Amino acid sequence: MCSIWERRAEYIERFSTDLRRSTKKTAAMPMTATSGPARKSIGADYQGSVPMKQSRMVALYERIQSDMVNARMQRDEVGLDTLSLLKSELVRASKEGSAGGQVDDELVVRVARKEVKRREEAIDLYRTAGRDDSARREEAEMAVLRRYLPATMSEQ
Repeated sequence: MCSIWERRAEYIERFSTDLRRSTKKTAAMPMTATSGPARKSIGADYQGSVPMKQSRMVALYERIQSDMVNARMQRDEVGLDTLSLLKSELVRASKEGSAGGQVDDELVVRVARKEVKRREEAIDLYRTAGRDDSARREEAEMAVLRRYLPATMSEQ
């Protein structure tokens, strides 16, 4: 006769195996949301997310969420970690500031600029300490964050 703990261990093992199998099957195929406010394809190319010119049609916060889904599907660890950190910082900033719990494009740009500045400072510190691998990771995170900033004007 099996104890409760043995049955529980078997159940957890079977569930995790089934979850891995279902994730592998569905991660490769494009999916479409069938319910909720955003009925759009989430299997789009992650690297070519919505350009800044078209972003006024799509709120930046919604774009961050869809890019998180795409990063998860493509198993982009750096992109997913960076975007989830940005999302949590946005939620925190919206609660404590004068935003009143609302996340608008201005708040997204402000928080993204702050995070880019943090990355620049961290890169300098890592380079002086001789930790080039950590500096490269910070540069990759900074590249992800810069997608949500408006384009800078050239000197001309």
